[in-house]
Amino acid sequence: MSDDTGEGIISPDVITRQQLDPASSVSGYRSTVLLVYLSIGWALLLTILGGAVTEGSVLAAVQLLLLVAGGTVVIRSSNPFRAPFTTRAHAIVHVLLVVACFVGAAAGEPAATFVRDDWVPTSLGLLVVAMGPYRPARELVAFSSLSTVFVAFATLVAVGDPDPAVPPAVYLLVSITPLLALGLGTATYTREVTVALSDWYRRTEMATKALADDLLAGIARSVQQDRLTVLGRDVSPFFDGLLASDRITVQDRDRAHEIAEALRASMVADAERSWLAALIIRAQRSGHPFDDLDDLDRVAGQMNQSQRTALRAFMVALDESPGGLTHGSITLTSTGPATSGELRLSSTADPHLLQRHFAPYLAVMRLAFPASTAETIQNDLIVRFSYDHS
Repeated sequence: MSDDTGEGIISPDVITRQQLDPASSVSGYRSTVLLVYLSIGWALLLTILGGAVTEGSVLAAVQLLLLVAGGTVVIRSSNPFRAPFTTRAHAIVHVLLVVACFVGAAAGEPAATFVRDDWVPTSLGLLVVAMGPYRPARELVAFSSLSTVFVAFATLVAVGDPDPAVPPAVYLLVSITPLLALGLGTATYTREVTVALSDWYRRTEMATKALADDLLAGIARSVQQDRLTVLGRDVSPFFDGLLASDRITVQDRDRAHEIAEALRASMVADAERSWLAALIIRAQRSGHPFDDLDDLDRVAGQMNQSQRTALRAFMVALDESPGGLTHGSITLTSTGPATSGELRLSSTADPHLLQRHFAPYLAVMRLAFPASTAETIQNDLIVRFSYDHS
């Protein structure tokens, strides 16, 4: 995203839909799983129709096992609790299916039979569609194109001595079209969505900055009014009493000292209160039993905007959490250039129910804090995260 100055621009070609809209990737997880099952189902159908099962082909079984392994990687890596989906996982899926293609070519079937019954390009294409929300457009194009080259090579190996009436180009076209079409189509759709989301973020950032400028004057007046209220409540009566008295006593001196210390403590607390401390105060006012924030190194203010938004969303979700919260705390510890954080929630609800309720927010946390983890121990939900503040 960027503003008009061009700072902080992230190309739509290298950012994922999951990063820009993590909530949609959580709700779309079922579609991802369905596409994986569809990919495996298509492979089973063509394998059965091709007669490989009845003939007891070991190579056909190996092919299917490689597909199942690739599908398992997709399902596991796209799970919201394991976000983000990495380039390594994306590459593993392509490698497994390309190997499956070469296994099929090694079966020694006639060229026409191999091309007609080879399910790898279509199944791999369906897996690319399933991985579309989790990987950037440029990577989808690169990996799909590279896999297409290998599939074409495997097809040429399988063709060997083709029918003279059928040009080799026909075999290649039939073999690579499903993968190339699904791969490039998914990349194009992903890029269009990321462009639209990036533009939306840009407009909202500009609107937010404009609104913040408009609110600054009002905030300053509100703070000033709060200070005047304190002065009117404590300081003015004290001075009125001094003016009405004939002399200043030791008690008056002690009272003046108490008022000055109270005002100083109030102003220092307001100045040093971080956004996270204010968030915990809000949670306490909402009735949640949250302990005070443990941030001795004062590193809460060094989270970036995405990290603050993710943690704030998680805290707001407490208002609708199942069961009753009995304890809550946030601890931030600075270790060199990085900060380690722990958010702990204790509840009377079943821990799995608690984890399922917070699943969308944990997915957002995983994207904002890539090293974050979540686990349940008895009735505690513990979220650990870290971020760089150098």
